[in-house]
Amino acid sequence: LRYATNQSGSWVTSVADGGAGDLGQDCRMVLDSADKPHITYLDDGPNTIKYARKTGADWQTETVGPVSDQGEHGFALAIDSADTIHLAYTTFVSANNVHLYYRTGTFGSWGASTLIDGTTSYRPAIVIDSAGKAHIVYHKFQTDSIFHIKHATNKSGAWVTADIATQARNAPLIGLFVDNWDRLHVAWWQQTAVTVGMMAYASNISGAWLVQTPDQTGVTGWRPQIAVDALGIAHIVYHRMFGSWGTASGPDKCTADLKYAKGTPV
Repeated sequence: LRYATNQSGSWVTSVADGGAGDLGQDCRMVLDSADKPHITYLDDGPNTIKYARKTGADWQTETVGPVSDQGEHGFALAIDSADTIHLAYTTFVSANNVHLYYRTGTFGSWGASTLIDGTTSYRPAIVIDSAGKAHIVYHKFQTDSIFHIKHATNKSGAWVTADIATQARNAPLIGLFVDNWDRLHVAWWQQTAVTVGMMAYASNISGAWLVQTPDQTGVTGWRPQIAVDALGIAHIVYHRMFGSWGTASGPDKCTADLKYAKGTPV
């Protein structure tokens, strides 16, 4: 696992974890109140989450716990104003049975894991609101033709889950952002068939989830990232896929454009 920064004015790289094995996949990074990096990443051998933090010129690393080996993006990372780390992660139990957990802590001191969803759930995204409460958005499998985009939060003190949307097929990597008013903004690929999909966006500004499809051009909306500026305007970057995507040739045979969309949420 390597880390690069231009904090000095020039780019400098360092090894955050030089241990043996296949380290560093699916890495997530946040900065604390002192602009120090904190990184979670996969140790692919034992399928565990590792955590690294930079203290001065040195890196400290530790193993946090097991993570799902089913599919990609099995965990998500956030940090609150007190520099506490928040993790959402999935753990493989059996075929079509992946549980979603939540855990908080600091280096060397992690709390117990909380089960958020005990049925097949995966690819979570997580943000922390101004009150220090967690919001997790994730995919939930119901049947081969019914998938849910779900929201889970402990805002009221207890964990509560709700549907954001339902769609016919699975989708990777959710984009999630909490704005200055603690409103949530979600972007994902709303796949309707093997080679058909669009960029979907949802917000809870009105108090209920409202879903829109800002871009319906081709196979678009793959792997979105979202941010909202101080004026409340949403900005989304995502891919549009071309070529043999979704065919026997596989996704590695296709090409992609990087697209950008912005707008004022309803």
